[in-house]
Formats: sequence, C-alpha cells, structure tokens
Amino acid sequence: MFEQPCNMSQKIVNLTPHEINLIVDGNEIIIPKSDLLPIRLNEEWTNLGEVDGIPLVSCKYTSDVELPPIIEGTIYITSAIVANAFPARTDFVIPAQGLRDENGRIYARQSF
Repeated sequence: MFEQPCNMSQKIVNLTPHEINLIVDGNEIIIPKSDLLPIRLNEEWTNLGEVDGIPLVSCKYTSDVELPPIIEGTIYITSAIVANAFPARTDFVIPAQGLRDENGRIYARQSF
C-alpha cells in the first residue's frame, strides 16, 4: 500500500477493536487498540436468489463514519475490508502473514 518505503519513525494507530500481536525476528510487539473508534462499514445485502433452498446474496460495503485525517508519518491499522473499501488511503495497512497454533488459529502476525 505504501508508495515508498516507510521507516521506524512512523506512528502506528490501531483502528481495529482489539490489540495486534506481531512477532518480528523473534520479538513480540503488541500494538494496543486506539482510543479512537474502530472504522466500521455498513453492509447492504442484495438477494440474488437461492441454491437448493439456501439464500444467495451479494454484499456492498459503505461507510458513513468520518475517516481519520491523513497525517504525514502516521499509518492506521484497519481490517482488510476497510482498507479495500478505501484504496486511495495509502496510510491504511492490514495485519499480514499470520502465525497459526496447532489448532489453526492465528495468534500473531509477522507484518503489515
């Protein structure tokens, strides 16, 4: 999402509803959720019919929430759905490269 490499002087703001756990080069980094409200999208469902009696629907995501301002040197952690809904926001990043436990659940990420 970045147009140029970023550096460690970037400020990271977590706009998800939970803390983000990263493991980078064996070091655990915990990024707490922000005091700002998480960005939530509205779902608009359209009925497309059914398959074997099961409804088939399509979803369009919209937002009426005010987005945080673009601030040089600041990146915002969001969900993938939010980041994809606002592709022009190159300051939105998503947690990537999940690490899974023995049950297949993601317990940490390795990057944005």
